[in-house]
Amino acid sequence: MVRTFVISRRFTRVGAVLYNTRAFKVFGFNRYGNKNQVLRAVSRISYPKGGTKTGRAISYANRYLFRRSRRRKVCIIMTDGRSYDSVVSPARRLRKAGVEIITLGLGLRYNIRQLRQMASNGRLVFTARFRNLNSVVRVIKRKACGATG
Repeated sequence: MVRTFVISRRFTRVGAVLYNTRAFKVFGFNRYGNKNQVLRAVSRISYPKGGTKTGRAISYANRYLFRRSRRRKVCIIMTDGRSYDSVVSPARRLRKAGVEIITLGLGLRYNIRQLRQMASNGRLVFTARFRNLNSVVRVIKRKACGATG
């Protein structure tokens, strides 16, 4: 997904939170200034084993990743599973903070209801198998960079 964006201090900035039952800030929006730096950082991320607490991760991102800014704020939540905790209130708080939420369910074990509960609207809910991920990434990029919805 990172490859599709123009990443620079002036244009798109990227931050990442990785989660299982806990959330971890991998890097913030101001850490890397170009696409190659972000791609290197992403390539070093290892998949965390354990449960899935997406609600906790959303709250964490709201508190530690997103800052007050005049820039447009978009959160792309990618998950391959069902969250063990509620996503409703954390997603509502993040949206209230001015962050547009796009959701992407990967594989076969995501929960479509939870994806809809998190997304800013129904047109921002996406699903894909890993093998056809590229087809949906282009649409997500347009949504993330374009007008709301």
